Amino acid sequence: MDNVSVSVGVVSVHKFGKKINHRSTTVFQPEFSFITDKKDSLVLRIAQARFDLCELYRRKLELKIESLNQEDISKINSDIITKYEELYFDLFEDEWTQFNEISTNHLSSSLFKLENYLHDELK
Repeated sequence: MDNVSVSVGVVSVHKFGKKINHRSTTVFQPEFSFITDKKDSLVLRIAQARFDLCELYRRKLELKIESLNQEDISKINSDIITKYEELYFDLFEDEWTQFNEISTNHLSSSLFKLENYLHDELK
């Protein structure tokens, strides 16, 4: 894992009206990322998995904010939306940290499991 550092994040905007209109996208930040060997398929797969995991949590965030439209949105403000954005990004980082702590012996099999999970969830 010392051969790759991938900086990803979520950019979002929201507007209140009769309902909450929230849009977001997952972004890759190349200026804060590095891969030591662009020919190492394992390293490239790790980089892609980090991006995909962030995308999964972004989609979960969208679903949560969409569900807020079922409530009295007059009680919801930008601070609440921001807290959900931070919560879901923290959940993403926590899950990635757990993956990042996997021993080198189990990295390949754990990455394969993560990739399969992400593939199924992001359909």
